[in-house]
Amino acid sequence: DALGGSSSKQKKEQKKSKNESDQEETTDAWGFEKPSTSGISQTLKKEQKKSKNESDQEETTDAWGFEKPSTSGIPQTPQKVKTISWKQGVYGIRRGMSNGELENLWVSEKHDTATGKKLFIDMITNVNELSNVLVENISEDTSMYFGGDSINGNAEELRAFYKQEYSHLDKENREEIVQAALLISRLTQRINFAFFARNDWRDQVQERERMQLKGPSVFLVGAAHTLLHEAGGTHSMHNANAYPAYQYPNPDKSIALVPEQLIEYNKHLDRKNKNAAPEYAVWVKSQDESMNDPFLVMGQKSDMEKAFGNKIRLLPK
Repeated sequence: DALGGSSSKQKKEQKKSKNESDQEETTDAWGFEKPSTSGISQTLKKEQKKSKNESDQEETTDAWGFEKPSTSGIPQTPQKVKTISWKQGVYGIRRGMSNGELENLWVSEKHDTATGKKLFIDMITNVNELSNVLVENISEDTSMYFGGDSINGNAEELRAFYKQEYSHLDKENREEIVQAALLISRLTQRINFAFFARNDWRDQVQERERMQLKGPSVFLVGAAHTLLHEAGGTHSMHNANAYPAYQYPNPDKSIALVPEQLIEYNKHLDRKNKNAAPEYAVWVKSQDESMNDPFLVMGQKSDMEKAFGNKIRLLPK
């Protein structure tokens, strides 16, 4: 799938893509730039060259009307969030984990959809540096959910469970969740797996310390635990370190991955982050290098910059 040399046909297509993108709505309700639908590159060097050429042609103001700082640095005011390729995204994550600069990936999900689970699967199968896989389970006895210390791999039992748990879903959507859960069950047989966040997120930091996890980890959690900065309502009994969970205990070595569908679903959410440390972000294309299921990566400036360089942008609060 790698693109060839720069032919006249490709130049015309690139020009066409740019003209089309100029007509698109560029920001959503969060102030994020709509992920670009322009050309795809299969090598990191070509992606970097393409990104540089695109950045030279960008508008001089951002979605908030601020003048953009020099493209050689990272803006310190809210900006339209850039988009990078899947290969660039995975390369940045793997590089950070291999050199010890990044320890934890926190994948967000809406429990009654398969979207977050699919991204979770993509991370398990593409980030070879991962040593541990953890799934949120707030029950006191983990056997109540997926069967002890492993995910239930029995399709019929999972179908019965999800039919009762998510009766509002149609059969097709429930089956999509079942198939994702079955694949996670198979994948976690070859890697250290554990449930966490027991007893309604009583203290996930102490819980993980007791686990004595060694090596990089990937977590699957409800989106509230990556997007919210304070508990509220029915979740007020949760430990403060559950919001956002990805920033505990070491915010400089953890990043959150949020599928675009969850951003859309939560676009009117009050994140309660007025007094929180600044977060930086970048959009990453889906595994087929399309914009069908992109995801947002966000975290503290230090770890985001090490993984993705000057492609990151400051998120508005």
